[in-house]
Amino acid sequence: MANKNTTPVKGGKSGKTRERRGFWSRALQAPKVHETLTNLGVDLAAFEAGYNSTRKARERGEISETHVKALAAFAEHKNLRKLAEAIGKSDITAANLLARGIAAGLVKLA
Repeated sequence: MANKNTTPVKGGKSGKTRERRGFWSRALQAPKVHETLTNLGVDLAAFEAGYNSTRKARERGEISETHVKALAAFAEHKNLRKLAEAIGKSDITAANLLARGIAAGLVKLA
């Protein structure tokens, strides 16, 4: 019979739970940054959303007209490297775009 560990797992190095800091209280976002963005007239909510967006979230965005043209050209040449060069991104991003294009019905593989 295996010995099961029944003690609760605690987070953090000291065994105490950590407090999650808000966006504007992080070390990266000094008060000078907040003040400068305000002086420049930048929408702080839009800036925070853009800053927090991940690569995966950006790749799930809408397919632009440039991407549609690149996907149409891919149907002819079937070269992932050329697709990546056409959209100006990496091969992985191009593969993700291709998968989204296939799912949306923009590209047919047959």
